[in-house]
Amino acid sequence: MNSPSEMIIIIPARAGSSRIKNKNMIEVGGKPLLQHTLDLVLELGLASSACVSSDSLQMLDLASSHGFIPIARPHELASDSASTESVILHCINELMRSEYIFKYILTLPPTSPFRSAATLQDAVNTYLSKSFCKDSLFSVTRCSPDLWEIDSLGNPRRVFACESRRQQDRPLRYEENSAFYITSVTSFLRYHFILGDHKRSILYEISPIEGFDINTEHDLMIADAIFRSRIPRVA
Repeated sequence: MNSPSEMIIIIPARAGSSRIKNKNMIEVGGKPLLQHTLDLVLELGLASSACVSSDSLQMLDLASSHGFIPIARPHELASDSASTESVILHCINELMRSEYIFKYILTLPPTSPFRSAATLQDAVNTYLSKSFCKDSLFSVTRCSPDLWEIDSLGNPRRVFACESRRQQDRPLRYEENSAFYITSVTSFLRYHFILGDHKRSILYEISPIEGFDINTEHDLMIADAIFRSRIPRVA
């Protein structure tokens, strides 16, 4: 991967999860969920510039065994209420304390096991070509949803009431899928937000499969089915 040494990769992988216990170490597609992201970074040849932030010794040991930088996460940053930004800031401080020099952060949540090296390479190249005027790049999936909500009286209400009921006639929108984020360190430290100034962000569209994010038991079942469908069949 053609990536400058001033880009660091952060993989936030805590042990706890409110919906799936020890989610990042659950086997998906024949190996722990976290391992898919580690393998992606290894394929790109960037393990020495990548850190895993976790409160789990098991995950930190797994990361270390593959040449990643382990960063032990404090208990207060491992709760459901801890923000991604607080974890990134902790990693930045720890890395700078160890005299790492970097201008950009590539954040790879381990819950997206279908990202490809080619997509990530192109996203990095896209951002670096525009980094002089952009704070960040983040992955999105194309969508045209017909959204509803419950109002204060408990009644259903269509969010975009004036739009067509036909999907093909509705405006094209993009959903943030959390597969990856690239952020300027300067803008992150200024805004304490993974997008920096969001008006200076690049929306990078990826396929629904690459953007698939595992959050529930149902998601795990779908991911396993996708992996099984990719296994070559012997005639």
